[in-house]
Amino acid sequence: MNLKRYLEISKEVQKALRANKPIIAFDSCSAVCDMPHGMRLSYLNAREQAAREAGAVPATIAVLNGVIYVGMDRAQAQQLCSAGNVQKISRRDLPVALATGTTGAVTSATGMIAAMLSGIRVFSSASIGGVRTGSLDISADLQELRSSSIVVVCAGVNPGADSAATLEYLETMGVPVLELSTCRETRFCHGPVEFFHPERRVIAAEGAKIAKIKWDLGLGGGLLLTCSPPREATLSDETLEPALSETMKQAQAQHISGQALTPYVTSHLLESCPSAGKARSALEQHCAAKAAEVAYALCHL
Repeated sequence: MNLKRYLEISKEVQKALRANKPIIAFDSCSAVCDMPHGMRLSYLNAREQAAREAGAVPATIAVLNGVIYVGMDRAQAQQLCSAGNVQKISRRDLPVALATGTTGAVTSATGMIAAMLSGIRVFSSASIGGVRTGSLDISADLQELRSSSIVVVCAGVNPGADSAATLEYLETMGVPVLELSTCRETRFCHGPVEFFHPERRVIAAEGAKIAKIKWDLGLGGGLLLTCSPPREATLSDETLEPALSETMKQAQAQHISGQALTPYVTSHLLESCPSAGKARSALEQHCAAKAAEVAYALCHL
């Protein structure tokens, strides 16, 4: 399989792969499609810096002029973040985007695909798509997590999705869901995502070992490790619920659904509730740092 015409891996990421150093893959959709325009670049930079401070090489993924870039440089990131209507590229859209020379931001599903093609085994995001509340809408992120042999570190599902139903779906698909152990108990909190609350806790080294055994047995598919949010990534119910309720009503009134719903809800929520934007960025950075611990452990198995 010749991927050179479709895939461009940055020199920094290539060097890290050869040296077996920890690498964290990131999507670009959460920073570009979901964030208000003025927050995009700072959001993207903050999570990459968090990965570096934790000892890992960040690899933000996007499609630029019909090529998948794994690890964008500063100029490419600025170009993507300053663009107007950036296309959201999920699994179904990827072949079309490459064939037509499209520039766009990749979802978690497409980020997992690109990470796997590049040899990266850890992917981080504040949240992933889930099972939509009251519908049969199941995110492609979950389908990809079922089929890609990758560790995904996140805190929960996007606004409007059902975390409990998502966990049930992943159980049916054979995807282990475990919580990375933290020093603080924050199970009854609210935030800019719907948090996961798995019953079993592991440390990063145990999570990495479980993933390796799963793959050694030929079971394939991914492993989901969840992060309890730090205090700065949580919001009071009084702050979050009115803003989220109003945003969901607006989306329903405008008949926004499917792939367009998450970017609409997230961006409008963050615009109407500025503290939610700060909380989400803090959550993204927290997940990146925890993912670096897992990536380090995988490199030493």
